[in-house]
Amino acid sequence: MNYRVKNWSRFQHYKRRRPPWIKLYRTLLDNFDYQRMSIEGRALAPSVWLLASESGDGSIPADIDVLAFRLRQSRDEIEAGLEALVVAGFLEVVEGGASDLLAERKQSLSTETETEGEGEAETETETTGRVKGKTRVKRFVKPTEDEVTAYLVEKRWQRDFTAAAFCSFYESNGWRVGNHGMKDWKAACRTWHLRRESDNKPRPGQPTPSRVAELPAAMEAKAIKVNVQ
Repeated sequence: MNYRVKNWSRFQHYKRRRPPWIKLYRTLLDNFDYQRMSIEGRALAPSVWLLASESGDGSIPADIDVLAFRLRQSRDEIEAGLEALVVAGFLEVVEGGASDLLAERKQSLSTETETEGEGEAETETETTGRVKGKTRVKRFVKPTEDEVTAYLVEKRWQRDFTAAAFCSFYESNGWRVGNHGMKDWKAACRTWHLRRESDNKPRPGQPTPSRVAELPAAMEAKAIKVNVQ
């Protein structure tokens, strides 16, 4: 499959291929089909015409990688520009149909949309299945106090905080973490546990619990020594 500039022989006529210049008609300024094209199509058109001048019939290869290299543009820019030129009638597809290009482009856009949608889905626990290639996941459901208690007992964190305190705190703010809705209450429990664990660690220069217990005896012994001296 190749692309061919429509009405090439009518507007561009040369005695030999690869001419040093091509004709660019001023009427393009008022050409409705040209001016309503996307910026990708209008930007690509002059380069396509230059490439077409290398052939005898105004055709260019349909290899996107070759075109991207020759015109120093990305694949996405080339595909978007070619689609615009075909739809506007400046390019025609030979040895195939224009629907091939449009179908490929639409399929690419559909795949990108599905990928973005999957990344934005809220996740809480396990996957429930796949539907048409998409992962369907459960929305967040707030836990009961008994569920939180069972989880704390399982993790042996019941001394760090109570389920009642945990549930009351998040009930008061609508089960939000910062500015976002909660996605995983068990992860929130882990955060509470780590925070309590960090709070219970002695800071630099602060005596440990065992040292605190030894302080009275040490101070008494020091006082006796001073009195003796």
